[in-house]
Amino acid sequence: MTKRKTMLVSLVFMTSALLTAETYICKEPGKPINLRRSNYTKVPLWNNSCHSVKIIDLSGNSIGYIGEASFRLIQNLTILYLNASGLQNISENAFGGNTCLEELYLQENKLSEFPMKLIQHLPKLRTLSIYSNRFLKINGFSSLNAQLEMLSLGPQQTMHSLDTLDFRHLSSLKVLNLTKMNIVNVPHFHPSSFIEHIDLSSNDLEFNANDFENCERLKSISFKACNIDKLVFDLFKSQKNLKKLDLTENPLKSDFHTNYAVIRSLVDKRIQVEVTCLECSNWCNNIFPTLKIVCNAHEKKYNWCLKQCPQNSAVNNGNKHRESSINYTLLIICILMVMLFIFITTIIFCKMKGSRKLEILRPEGSSHITNTTYT
Repeated sequence: MTKRKTMLVSLVFMTSALLTAETYICKEPGKPINLRRSNYTKVPLWNNSCHSVKIIDLSGNSIGYIGEASFRLIQNLTILYLNASGLQNISENAFGGNTCLEELYLQENKLSEFPMKLIQHLPKLRTLSIYSNRFLKINGFSSLNAQLEMLSLGPQQTMHSLDTLDFRHLSSLKVLNLTKMNIVNVPHFHPSSFIEHIDLSSNDLEFNANDFENCERLKSISFKACNIDKLVFDLFKSQKNLKKLDLTENPLKSDFHTNYAVIRSLVDKRIQVEVTCLECSNWCNNIFPTLKIVCNAHEKKYNWCLKQCPQNSAVNNGNKHRESSINYTLLIICILMVMLFIFITTIIFCKMKGSRKLEILRPEGSSHITNTTYT
């Protein structure tokens, strides 16, 4: 019954699309087509003048449905923006003939099913952005193009809880966004993964020490708001390129000593760790003075955090006293240097003046003595 209903809806959309679609003529053949927020309700029929176009922006319209081979005439199409277009359904062969498509943006629509079969027909696809739709589940990614480099799936507010996501087939994947996906476990990655940036924010995650052992090229990862109360030792033991770790909005204070040791080991590897200052009462006093961790709550470096953090009044007062002492010492040194300069200048001036007087007096005295002797 559900399949019949879906087919009926698709047929209605297709029929209305054929009846009301407008023909678009390119005024400047080959240049990008910008139809963003142009009140389109259907994908336009493309004139032959559009065959060499590589970029089309149809975002911000109310298209609803994309029928079969809607862009077939534009065979060189490389980048397509369909985000925020009210899309509810896309034909499996909507991009038939668009084998050159490299970037596809379908985020912020109303798609209820992940268009797996649709994407299979795009052999050169490198970037897929499909977050903020209405997916209930995703069955897997084994049939996706192995050359995919950027995949943005989250957030998906309606997604059922997922135990595992398997990305081992995507060997070229570099950027992965899984924000708010109701993920429980860290996904599986290719044994020689090229992954560099991962965003797992707002998922209630559970960790194992070997979760990222295949991600040796990893540069940044976000665990923001993942309800982490205890960090795992050696979680990033093989990540020699890791530069940034976001741990903000996590209850790290519940196991302070363990988390302190883990973060200290990470910072010793020159990894920039972000924590929320107000979430952990002792972090400013115990870590910030020595480890230069960025305080995300204040968006400043650790020394600024020490001055402003309301939970560290003793440290705050100590810093103020230290700063005033340093300023007072510098002032005294400056005054002494000025006085010394004046003193030395005065001595030099007096010596120069005295030597000039002697030079003036000596010739007169010597000539007088000489004249008296001869007389």
